[in-house]
Amino acid sequence: MVNRIKILALTTIILGTAAASTVSAQGYAPRWGEWDRWGDCGDGTYRNPVIPSDYSDLDCIKVGKEYYAITSTFQFSPGVTLLRSEDLVNWEIVGGIVDSLTWKTSTGVWAGDLVRHDDKWLCYFIDFDNGLFVCEADDIKGKWSAPQLILEKKGMTDPAVFWDYDSDLIPEDYRDASAGAVMASALVELSTFVQGEKSAGYLGTAEKIIRTLASDECLSAPGEECGFLLKHSVGNKPGNVEVDVPLTYADYYFLEALLRYSALASE
Repeated sequence: MVNRIKILALTTIILGTAAASTVSAQGYAPRWGEWDRWGDCGDGTYRNPVIPSDYSDLDCIKVGKEYYAITSTFQFSPGVTLLRSEDLVNWEIVGGIVDSLTWKTSTGVWAGDLVRHDDKWLCYFIDFDNGLFVCEADDIKGKWSAPQLILEKKGMTDPAVFWDYDSDLIPEDYRDASAGAVMASALVELSTFVQGEKSAGYLGTAEKIIRTLASDECLSAPGEECGFLLKHSVGNKPGNVEVDVPLTYADYYFLEALLRYSALASE
């Protein structure tokens, strides 16, 4: 109980600090549809919007020299529109990942996450009525498998897929605060899906991770690390990219973990 009170107190402090440091910026934004030009200007420059249409919840991934993106399509079929680009400015529609919505839903498909893993393409998306679905394909252009419901729960929001790997240098290798933040948030949420010892186990592990992330070793002091909350994240160690640096999504999932924990403790 003491540890839980300490974490809740820390949550209040960190969330308050994050809110106080938020800076809003205002810029010119023409009314929707009133652009005289958009996208590729033909002279090496571009103008927003890049795509003059409603591509909600866009998720983008780069594989090789090509970019692929997906968007929410709600109740429309084919679902999860798939786009391709070589420069992030000029896009073409490749197709749709979900041929048809064959299940009962009032909301359709939302907020997908497109990933490439172990030579397979995977597309995760949510349906507010039912939960988390996944489709897979060997080729980005399809044929995609039928949607499979892998986590049944109403009211779920934007999914994000994460894979970690085991290092031969553990315990001397770099620690990744972003991975810890993702796992802490996920474990708090998982504790609500089960009961008894399993629920307590998930929540207990989440508490340990949160305490570690909130320690002096991982938590930045005010004014340090350009305003980031967490230090010591690793984006891509095999590629030697973003090694031992603060990362935006580390802070995001750390705050999400604290919010979920706080909400759960107040029930």
